[in-house]
Amino acid sequence: MGKAYLPGLRVSGNRLRGVYCERVWPDGGGASGHHGKSLWPRPMSWHMKEVNELTRRLLAEGYTPEDTPPGTCEYKSYYGGWTYTSQALNQMVFEPPCGLLVRGSRFTNGYLASRGVDWRPENDNPVVPCPRFASGPCSLRHPLLQTEKFCCGPDDVIYQCDCHPTDRPYTYEGSLDEAHKQVWQESDELWKAVETAHNGRVCRHQSRYGRTSKACGLTCFSK
Repeated sequence: MGKAYLPGLRVSGNRLRGVYCERVWPDGGGASGHHGKSLWPRPMSWHMKEVNELTRRLLAEGYTPEDTPPGTCEYKSYYGGWTYTSQALNQMVFEPPCGLLVRGSRFTNGYLASRGVDWRPENDNPVVPCPRFASGPCSLRHPLLQTEKFCCGPDDVIYQCDCHPTDRPYTYEGSLDEAHKQVWQESDELWKAVETAHNGRVCRHQSRYGRTSKACGLTCFSK
C-alpha cells in the first residue's frame, strides 16, 4: 500500500515533527498515480496517543472504538480514547490524598498536562489547587507534583494536588469547597483587625491577602 506524510508537517531525516499518518490506497498507489479510494488519514499506530485508563478498562470489558459506552463521549484517539461526558462527571466524587471531597463537576473544563502525564478524570488523577496554600511540598502529594506550583507572589503559593475517584458521597462538610471558604473567612477576619488598627482609613481594594503567609499587605491607606 502507498504511504504519504500528512501535508504541512516538517520532516527531518526519517523523523516527522508532528503526527505521522499513513495514506492508504487499496491499489497500492505509487506508479499508478495514487488511483483508487484514499483512506485519509490513518495513524501509524492504532492510537495517536497512549490510551487513558478509562479506555483501558472499557476495552478490557469488550467495547470497541466504534462503541460509545454509557457516560462517555465518542471515541477520539486524540484524547486517548473515550472521555467522560459532563453529565457523568457531575455524578462523580473525587478526593485528594488528604481526603477532602471534590465534586466531579470541577473537571468538566480542561485538565493539566505536565511531566509527561495527562492529569485528568479519565486517568483517575485530575488535579485541584491545594486549599492549604502551604509554602513547601506535601508528603501526601504525588511526587511529580511536588514542584508543580504557581506563585501569585511570595506570599501566595499554589500547589496542585492529584485526586482519585471515591465511592464516598459528597458532603459540604469535609469538602474542598468548605476548605476554600475557610481561607476567605480567615481573610475577612484579618481584614477586620487591619481596619480596626487603622481606624477604618484603609481600602480593601488597595490591599492584598497572602494565602500562604496569612498576612494582609496594604498598598494604600490614609494616616
